[in-house]
Amino acid sequence: MFERLASGYALTTAGEEMQASALRVEAEIERLDRRISGRDLRLSGPLAVTTTDTLSSFVLGPHLKTFNDAYPGILVELLLDTQYVNLSKRLADVAIRVTVAPPETLVGRRLADAAFAIYAARSYLAGFGGKPELNEMTWLTLDESLAHLGAYKWIKANVPDAPVALRANNLHGLLTGASHGLGAALLPCFMGDRDSGLVRLGEPIAEAGSTIWILTHEDLRHTPRVRAFMDHMAAGITADAPMLAGETGPPSKA
Repeated sequence: MFERLASGYALTTAGEEMQASALRVEAEIERLDRRISGRDLRLSGPLAVTTTDTLSSFVLGPHLKTFNDAYPGILVELLLDTQYVNLSKRLADVAIRVTVAPPETLVGRRLADAAFAIYAARSYLAGFGGKPELNEMTWLTLDESLAHLGAYKWIKANVPDAPVALRANNLHGLLTGASHGLGAALLPCFMGDRDSGLVRLGEPIAEAGSTIWILTHEDLRHTPRVRAFMDHMAAGITADAPMLAGETGPPSKA
């Protein structure tokens, strides 16, 4: 199975063949598990939903409440993570994500655009005596774990040499820093517009925007509790489209 080398152990040819067989067996068991789960006709039982802490805090809350009212027998298990939880391995049944390119292995629907704009605290802006230029401000930025987001790419392209006071692996961190006057941050309008201490500096930036998707695995799409949840959340989030697109406006603008 293994060959002992000076640097450690390596699979032999027989070991590699056995590993490949084991992976095929694992994939088949996972496929069978999804197909069996897809035939579960109950509108009750657990439903694992993966999403981000940002969406959970600012968007999903009211819709989770109305879903629970409508389907009290379905227990939503919320998994908060900035990365995709593997739906193929049944670690979650449904994913709600902000992305411009959902995985091709999943099926679902596009719900609404999520606009991003620049925000800063009034206390921070007071030191400029007017609306500052981009390169005059200190910035709060996302780290490379979120390099797939348009907001990360926009910062890299437009203010690459500006001073940075804070990097964070989620948008909550940027919101906290901006609210306390650390600098400017590119935030979703559904976050920044709700903070009365922040000022939106201009209109949403198209290149930084993204899209909210609700997704599941092909084998689970017709499971009644998965279908009920996806339809309910789609209706609620679609109704929130003006707020998500930044059209309802912040408390004040600069």
